[in-house]
Amino acid sequence: MPNPLLTEWPQFSRIDPARLATRTANPNVIDGRGTLHADTWRKAGWTCRALGRP
Repeated sequence: MPNPLLTEWPQFSRIDPARLATRTANPNVIDGRGTLHADTWRKAGWTCRALGRP
């Protein structure tokens, strides 16, 4: 199941995706606010989907 991001709070949008990936079984995230840098998350091993973006 994906981990949704539904806030633009900086402490969530600036989190280190590589470090966070070590703490989840399924590195999937849905960015509902368009605040994540999808390329950075993908390079850290995440499947990153953003609403309104490819």
